[in-house]
Parts: sequence; C-alpha cells; structure tokens
Amino acid sequence: MEGTSCPDGGDPYANEIAVGWATNLTQIQVHSGSTLYLANAAVSGHSFDFATESAGSDIDVEAGGTLVLGTDRSGRITGTVFVDAAATGIACEGGKAGDIGCSLSDAPSSGLPSLIIGQYSGPVAVGIAAGDNTTLSLTSQPRIGEQESWTLDAGPQFLSCGRLGSDLTVTQGVVLQGNASMTFENGAVQCVGEQGFLLQASSQGAPSLSLSNATIQNAGLGIQASAGTVTVSNSTLQYNGGAVEQDSDGTNVAAIDLSGGAAGGTNTIACSNRIQAPGATGVSVLNTTSKALNASNVAWDTVGPDLFACNAQLASCICESAVCESPPGGDAMDAVTESMGAVTTTGNRLTKLDCTAGLAVALKHCDLTTKNCPLSWLTCCPLPDGGGQCDVVCPGS
Repeated sequence: MEGTSCPDGGDPYANEIAVGWATNLTQIQVHSGSTLYLANAAVSGHSFDFATESAGSDIDVEAGGTLVLGTDRSGRITGTVFVDAAATGIACEGGKAGDIGCSLSDAPSSGLPSLIIGQYSGPVAVGIAAGDNTTLSLTSQPRIGEQESWTLDAGPQFLSCGRLGSDLTVTQGVVLQGNASMTFENGAVQCVGEQGFLLQASSQGAPSLSLSNATIQNAGLGIQASAGTVTVSNSTLQYNGGAVEQDSDGTNVAAIDLSGGAAGGTNTIACSNRIQAPGATGVSVLNTTSKALNASNVAWDTVGPDLFACNAQLASCICESAVCESPPGGDAMDAVTESMGAVTTTGNRLTKLDCTAGLAVALKHCDLTTKNCPLSWLTCCPLPDGGGQCDVVCPGS
C-alpha cells in the first residue's frame, strides 16, 4: 500500500491516503512472510472509550512479517505515516521460541518524519508494542505523541501538551516485551501519560533498547525497565514526571547505561517534577535495584549532582552528596538509590535548562474562592503565608 508523491514541491501531505475508521478491528495486517512498504498515509481506528470498549491495532505485523515506513518499494514515493486512535498503534508480533518475530523499520529521512503516532484524534493506549524475537529500527525522525504547544511559543516547559493526564492522546509510547530489540534514533517521544519506553521480560528473554539523538519530554516516566538493557547517547530527557527508572521484576534486573556508551556524547537528564503527571516520582534517575546504574557524563540541573538514598516510597531520603540543592523526598531530585545499587555520576555537567518553566501554569487553574483545581490531580493547598492557590510542591496531590 502506497501513497502518492508530490514531485512539484507542493504540500507533501496533500495527497496522502487514509485507511481505517472501522471499530474494534485491525486496520492493516501484514502476514508472515510478507513485506509492506507504507508512505504518505494516515491509518486510524475511531475515537473510543478504553473503559467501555476494546479496539484492535491500527497496524498489526505478524511474526515473520515486515513493515517499512516512510517509503514505497521503489523509493520514489516518500512521506510520513500517521497513526491514530487504537488500543495499539503498531503491534509487532513476537515469534515462538526459535522463530523470528516481526520486523519494523523506516527509510532514510526525506526531510519528514517517517512515523507520527497520536498527532490527531487519539486515543492510543500503546504507540508501539513488540514481542519476542522482534527487530525494530526507527531512525528517520519518528515521533510518538502529539505536537507540543511550546514549539509555537515559549520553548520547552512543563505542562505544554495542551492537555493533561488521561486526556493525552497517547498513554504509553513503546512497550518492549521479551527479547525484542529496538533502535530509536533522531526522534522524539512526548506528551505521553505514562512511560515513554517500557521494557519487560518474557519467558523467552529480556529486551534491549538503544536510544541515540532522541528527546523524551512531557512524559509521566521517560524510560522504565524491569529487565533487559538500555543504552542512551546524545539524548535529552526533560520536563518529565520522572526520567529514568531501573527496576527488577523479582527475577530479572535491568541494566541502564546513560554514559553515552560506545556512541559517546553527553545526555541531558534534567527537570523532573511530579507536576507533569499523577503518581510520578519527580526523580530524574531512580535505581531501585542492587545493580549499579551508569549515569556518568550526564548534564544535570544541579552542580553536584544531587544524590539521595531513599526508602521505597521516597518518603525518607538522605542526601549522599556533599551538598544537595533539592529537598530530600521532594521534586527535582537528580539521582536516587533505593537499594544497594549505586548511581555513578562522574564526569557530570550542568545543563542550562530552566526547571521552573511551565510550573506557573498550575497557578492559573485555581479558583481562589472555592480552593478547587479543575485539574483533577492537583490540589489547592495553602501557602505558608495563608494564601490559597495551587501549590505545585504539594506531594501526592
């Protein structure tokens, strides 16, 4: 299935094809042994309520099937593939033990993103889901999550998605289950309610993720791994509820490398705050495991950077740096350990990001008469001077 080209320099989306709008069904299915090249297309289910309805995938690629985004087979026709309104935007099915799973890739950049998920109507519960023995490589400006309003006005900041919490068009960006392998480069995951990337084990193994020259912003939690490996290089994680979390599922222990790895380069991991998402940690790098997390050569938002040892609920924290600028147990803690595993922060740098950007937005939503916040996950709290307003530092609100 292919869209049409725009040879005369006109609107590259003017002749795109549209697929879908059937309810509770997969819109496009790629069978095992088949390859689909898809370009300049919009694929969508319908707007539905996750609480009362079920829905299939916009695109389902069976184990042994291949999907190539952003180009037709000849390479003459290129263009973005838009995916909206589905339980799963793209389902990359896993294979049984010894069998290959799905393959997902994109063409070299034509100046336009190869893929955009959740730009329009939504909702999309999971942008991309991949299972065992799958191989995914997206390197041509892929984007998951709607375009943020800050690109039109004030620059990166908290609460810049035009909507909040469960109203966001995408709930989870990418879910890797089992021994899936993914490369994500030159792209962005933004405006997602929960995890940008979630890694979990299966009975066949654990996933691997390589991020390079990527941005994760305005997510509930940028990266969470309870198994497998994650390497991040030349990337920015900013204005999230929490940025990185290295976890264990009780059997497997994840390993996250934020040092730049073999690719080198400096990562910026800064400006995490619970104001961005309900239930967020407000921690930039959290290690809940007994395995060390390498966060060397990272640009943080404090000079130290701040390093804390906390209990499992982050309710009791002790500063382990010479000086900590952030309050223990509060928002904006740079690095936190909850177990025996260390967080290595050598070679650290200081970012120039303004971590207060967007926080004042919350103050605009408070009715000072009723002390009621329309934002359901904020609470109007009295300030020390007795004034009533939405206090962005109230934990657990």
